[in-house]
Amino acid sequence: MSPVEARDAAFAEPTLPRANGAPVFDAPWQARAHAMAVLVVERTGRTWDDFRARLIGAVTESPDRPYWESWVAALDDLVDESVGGLSGGAVPGGAVPGAAGDGPGAR
Repeated sequence: MSPVEARDAAFAEPTLPRANGAPVFDAPWQARAHAMAVLVVERTGRTWDDFRARLIGAVTESPDRPYWESWVAALDDLVDESVGGLSGGAVPGGAVPGAAGDGPGAR
């Protein structure tokens, strides 16, 4: 998948919260999680449907979990599979690396 195709697919994701057709992020870490998903899909040659399937699984597994925490869980799963478990659970409990003070727990 080309970078343009990955970006277009990510922004066309029907599950993204939207306002006036544009994706809505309540906190900076959510926009970063979105961007990381686009980059992982783009750089690993995966398809957006690969990520989407993981997102659906994460939401189904924990339907009461906030949407963006499910997004991060799906991203972690895709990274683990794409790079052979390199992340080693790098986002435990839905924490977003580098998002000090604005992660899922900071509401």
